[in-house]
Amino acid sequence: MSLTSSPGRRIVGIVAALALLLFAASTVADGSAAANRSNAAPTLRLIRLNPVTVAGRHFRPHRRVHVKLISGQTLSRDAVPDGHGAFTLAFTGGVFDRCSSFSVVATQRPGATVVLRGPKPECPVAPTP
Repeated sequence: MSLTSSPGRRIVGIVAALALLLFAASTVADGSAAANRSNAAPTLRLIRLNPVTVAGRHFRPHRRVHVKLISGQTLSRDAVPDGHGAFTLAFTGGVFDRCSSFSVVATQRPGATVVLRGPKPECPVAPTP
């Protein structure tokens, strides 16, 4: 019985080694992509004015974010970002026009607080009597 391997076994061994190498490379690439996502700072973006709708990005996935709309009154809602750290949230109950000003504050514990200031009021100054 010969202890030398046949050419077919060598090819199988080479293919298995290449598959292992490709798997290891893809795992490292996935890890570095996840690390790049987690290093981005959380952001808020205004999507619509009526109702006020905001989109959050780069938050920690699946962890509650407390979001407040501050104007004449304060409205609060909670959002849970998806697996990519994104969410969209609408505040109903308030009507905003070009004369309205507001802020949206999103807080995710520990440590992430993002403030979005609504558009600046575009109303003419009231005349003085």
